[in-house]
Amino acid sequence: MLIKVCGMRDKDNIRAVENLDIYIMGFIFYNKSSRYFYGGGSSENIPHKCKRAGVFVNMDIDEIDDIAKEMQLNYIQLHGDETPSFCREVKERGYSVIKAFHIETEHDLSSIDKEYHNNCDLLLFDTKCSGYGGSGKQFDWNILNNYTGPTPFFLSGGLGIENLDNVKNFKNKYFMGVDLNSKFESSPGIKEIKLLEQYITEIQKSEDHE
Repeated sequence: MLIKVCGMRDKDNIRAVENLDIYIMGFIFYNKSSRYFYGGGSSENIPHKCKRAGVFVNMDIDEIDDIAKEMQLNYIQLHGDETPSFCREVKERGYSVIKAFHIETEHDLSSIDKEYHNNCDLLLFDTKCSGYGGSGKQFDWNILNNYTGPTPFFLSGGLGIENLDNVKNFKNKYFMGVDLNSKFESSPGIKEIKLLEQYITEIQKSEDHE
């Protein structure tokens, strides 16, 4: 299972998190977020041991491209109302695309435009809430029993130690990994390393026994 840790912004915390066994580190470039990243692309702010993702909400593609080049981003995560054609434009700029969808009911899943599958590398299913920020709450994963691909996805929304067993038991052949954020923080943007380490270790143990 791939681990994505999102909402990073402190250089020392970035260094500590990248030393864990994570695949993607996420930086939020939405200025209404309490985890808005403003540190710039200097080497002390960029992880080198994992992939880098930038989270954007309804931003102009040229602005995304400028930030992505400065931060040496591998993934562009689109968390707003971006269309399949916009996702395609981002891919044409040379980035892998993660498109986030906010899920509350089966209708939210079934209404996803099929064209996203042709223009995205990964999907991310998050809990529906007001605005575009995270809620720290888990949605009903049973809804995803109806997801038949073909694009692999990350689970997001209220993931923490308390629902780790649910993650271990969750089965869908397109389920690729988890997106960890607010449940692992001492304050917005500051991750608790020992808590992350515990979570990752438990996930790895469960996979070793499969």
